[in-house]
Amino acid sequence: MIDNEPQRAGQQAAWQASAAAHRQAMLDWIAAWAAGARDPQADARRREERATALFALQRHAIAPYAAVCAAAGAEARPLLPVTALKRHACQVPWAVAAPRAIFETSGTTDGAPGTVRLADTSLYDAALLAGVRRQLLGGQPATAYRVLSLVPEPSLRPRSSLGHMAATVMAALDDGQGGSFLGLADGVGRGDGQGSAAGLRAAALRSALEQAVADDVPVLLLTTTIALELWLDASAGDPPLQLPAGSLVMDTGGPKGRRIAVSRAAQRRALTERLGLAAERVIAEFGMTELASQRYERPGGDPDAPIYDGPPWLWSVVLDLDTMLPAPIGSLGVVGHIDLANLETAAFLLTADLGRLVPGAAGELGLQLAGRAPGSEERGCSLIAEEFLP
Repeated sequence: MIDNEPQRAGQQAAWQASAAAHRQAMLDWIAAWAAGARDPQADARRREERATALFALQRHAIAPYAAVCAAAGAEARPLLPVTALKRHACQVPWAVAAPRAIFETSGTTDGAPGTVRLADTSLYDAALLAGVRRQLLGGQPATAYRVLSLVPEPSLRPRSSLGHMAATVMAALDDGQGGSFLGLADGVGRGDGQGSAAGLRAAALRSALEQAVADDVPVLLLTTTIALELWLDASAGDPPLQLPAGSLVMDTGGPKGRRIAVSRAAQRRALTERLGLAAERVIAEFGMTELASQRYERPGGDPDAPIYDGPPWLWSVVLDLDTMLPAPIGSLGVVGHIDLANLETAAFLLTADLGRLVPGAAGELGLQLAGRAPGSEERGCSLIAEEFLP
C-alpha cells in the first residue's frame, strides 16, 4: 500500500501558505478601508484578485465545495447552498480539525443548525469591526462608548456568532462600564441543563442608561428587533431620557419572529420619544452566521424595508427564481453572497432569502431583502428573543 500521508501533509501545508497570504492581503485591505480609503477602481482590482485566489484555495481545500465545483465545471465559480453547512463540514481541514471558534445558526425549524468552524478569528474580527467603525459609526475618530447589549453573552450562548460580535464590539469600543442585559429564560439554552432566571433585565438597563446620561458618555445599544420590542414594552412607564450626543442603536436582527409582529418605524418613534434619539441614529444591520462581514442600513430609506450596503470585499448576487441566472438590477430573486473575509469557511454561498439589488448614489449596489423563498425554514437573530416569551 502506498503511504499518501506525506502527500496530504504537503498539500495542506501549501493550502495553509495560500491562506496566510490571503489573510494578510485582506487584513491590509480592511485596515485601509476602515481608515477611510476610497478608491472604487482599486477595490475592484483587489476584489477580483482576492476572489480568484480564494476560489483557487476553497475549490480544493473544502471538500463539499470541491464536489459542487466539479459538478459545475472548470469555468464556473458556483455558490454553495447554505444548507450544506447543516450537514457537512464546509471549512478548510485545519479549521475542522482544531477549531478555535464554532458558530451555529439560530432559529432554524428542523433542529439542525448550520455550523461554522474557525481556527483563526483574526480576519473575522477585523471585518466585523471595520464595518462597525466605518458604516455604523460613520468613520468617527476613536471614541469610547457605553456599550449596552440586549444580546446574550458568549458564556450563555458560546456558539452564537451574534454573541461573539457583541463581545468583540464591547471589547473594542466600551469605556469599561457597559454590559449585557439579556440572559436566558429559566431552563432554556444552557448546555448544563440548569438554565438561568436572568431574562430581560429591564430595570438594570434603565439604570445603565441613566448612568451614561450622568457621565455624558454616548451609548451604543446592541439589540435584536424583538429584544428591543420586549424592552420597550417592559419600560413603557419610565420617564423619557435624553441620551448623550453621538448615541445610537444597532439593530442586529430583522422582525423575523414567529410570535411577534414588529414595526421598526414604530420602534424608532418610541426611541425618539424615550431616549431622545433621531430616527437615523437607529441603524439596522444584516449579517449571517455563515458570513464574516455585515451590511448596514442605507440612510433615508423605509425602516421596514431597509436597503443594506456592505464593504467592498462583500457583495451579493440575485438569481432569477426560474432560471437561476443573474436577475436584472431591481428584480426579485434568490440571494447569494460572496464574502472574501470567509477564508476558512465557504465564501461563495447561496441562501434561501429573497431580495433585489438597488443602486446607490455612488454606484454601489445595495441589498433589499423580501422574505424567504417558499418552503424555506425560518431563521434570524431576532428568534433568539422568543425564548423570553411566556
